[in-house]
Amino acid sequence: MKTTKSVLPRNVTILGQPPVAVPARSKTATTAPAPDKFEKRRKVSITIGIGKDKEGADITEQQVNEKLATTGKLVFVRGFGGFTLTTNAGGWAAPSGELIVENSVTVSIVTDSLNIGVFRQTVTALAGELRDLFNQSCVLVEIAEVDAAII
Repeated sequence: MKTTKSVLPRNVTILGQPPVAVPARSKTATTAPAPDKFEKRRKVSITIGIGKDKEGADITEQQVNEKLATTGKLVFVRGFGGFTLTTNAGGWAAPSGELIVENSVTVSIVTDSLNIGVFRQTVTALAGELRDLFNQSCVLVEIAEVDAAII
């Protein structure tokens, strides 16, 4: 089995926050997981508009960064061990028929929580907090069952 050295940095700075120490990891990583390492997990993605708030006011880059720092805290308070932020650009049709094009960010979380009732309550609460934090009228929430492995 081929191994490679880890390229993880010792400290990571996120969104202008003070550096965070990254725990030491194994010096080797396998190039392919064993088929039995994949497990059933749930993935939630919450997509939030970051161009304008629900009153139509522009959201500045600094405001977005501050809100994303708070997002991480909300995710961890809800008991999830980690998340991924992805920036997006997309569009939607307003009730007037106008095409609205805006930037957004997606918060993705993969968890081993298979109790769908409790999971949905937790995700709904988190989505509501993020909707309110970013002053949006709504956010998109997606839940999927996935096969996942930490490699």
